[in-house]
Amino acid sequence: MKPSEQQDLYQRLGLEPSANPDEIKQAYRQKAFEWHPDRNPNDHSLHKEFIAVSQAYEVLSDYPTRREYDIERARAQPSSSLSKGFKNSTRSTLEERLNQAFDRIAQNFEKKRAYKEFIWNKYNIH
Repeated sequence: MKPSEQQDLYQRLGLEPSANPDEIKQAYRQKAFEWHPDRNPNDHSLHKEFIAVSQAYEVLSDYPTRREYDIERARAQPSSSLSKGFKNSTRSTLEERLNQAFDRIAQNFEKKRAYKEFIWNKYNIH
């Protein structure tokens, strides 16, 4: 299920993307109870809502499937938090952030190495 093809699964369950598994289950149970065909036998539109909520729960309750959905959702939304403020794609933004992190790590190692050499030279430790 591609995020761009249908309503956002989190919205369908009335959740934020940061929802934990218990919140997902609780929201699903509430919506399923509300729209269950046995409670509304004459309203076929609610039956379709029940199916949509069940599909949303199926995706969001399974961690690997939810992760895939979140990745596709981020790609489909140009204003996602991963790409805000950047003109490049999400992938290049991630690469930039990783490169910056590795640069900081390398700089810290250089500072530590220089400090260690300073101490060794100062106290004649070799």
